[in-house]
Amino acid sequence: MTDTGDEPRLLRAAFEAAAVPLCVLDGAGVVRFATSLWRQDAPGASAYRPGAGFNYLTSLKHLADAGIAHARLLHDGIAAVLAGRTPRFRLEHPGPDGDRRQVTEASRLLEGSAVITHLDVTSMHAAEMRYRRLMQRYRAVTTDGRVGVWELDPARRRMNVDSSLLTLLGYPANGERDWSEWRARIHPDDVAAVDALWGTCAANGSPDAQGPRIGPLEIRIADTRGGYRTFDCVGVVVRDGQGAVVTVHGTLYDVTERRAAQEAMLRSNRHLQELAARLARFEEAGEQQD
Repeated sequence: MTDTGDEPRLLRAAFEAAAVPLCVLDGAGVVRFATSLWRQDAPGASAYRPGAGFNYLTSLKHLADAGIAHARLLHDGIAAVLAGRTPRFRLEHPGPDGDRRQVTEASRLLEGSAVITHLDVTSMHAAEMRYRRLMQRYRAVTTDGRVGVWELDPARRRMNVDSSLLTLLGYPANGERDWSEWRARIHPDDVAAVDALWGTCAANGSPDAQGPRIGPLEIRIADTRGGYRTFDCVGVVVRDGQGAVVTVHGTLYDVTERRAAQEAMLRSNRHLQELAARLARFEEAGEQQD
């Protein structure tokens, strides 16, 4: 480890053992020593990771003067730690090449010094961005597509339903409820089918069981407006290595308007059939009179 002072070997060894790019600044912002990982990633007087004897705050100020916005934030945050105004400072920012993401963290040590770490979080940042995009698509589908996600824990007899479905039904978005509460909201004509489904979900199977898959099953659930909404229910039973049920999860797709349109069409067809039958009888009666 490179250093410009006579720091105890135990302290230097402890910092080296951290296995991260790390340096220690004195109260003026000068790098007193740096770990080997710090030196590997920033040899010499790199503006981002200046070597021992260089002033880190001065390097950051030069970067800020060159138009790098986050360098000013780093400078001010680290200066605040060295001055004792805050015990810790943390900032995620672009790396030197612009394609990677880093986290710089400063933590105050004794006698006005501070330890600085740089961590590459590019993969973590990319994963977070993918997760955010996934959640955006999920919200778009569940909100605009009238789809709700549910999860059932048969052992605890608890059911968790996402907020979009609860909003659609008019219930408060408090998620998990006892299964008996949801069963009480099922249309009486659909309860028997749901009870049979519960037995299937709660039954243990063989370790290699992949199912059974649930549905599609059409069920009606009471809303807070005094009516029922109709859903297509599908799902899958998840088991552990011994075949015991771990969880059951799936989706509920709101088909209320589609079902109402289908029933209206059926009524219209029946009406037309009745009219056709009456017309046929009139024609038959007329022919008999002739």
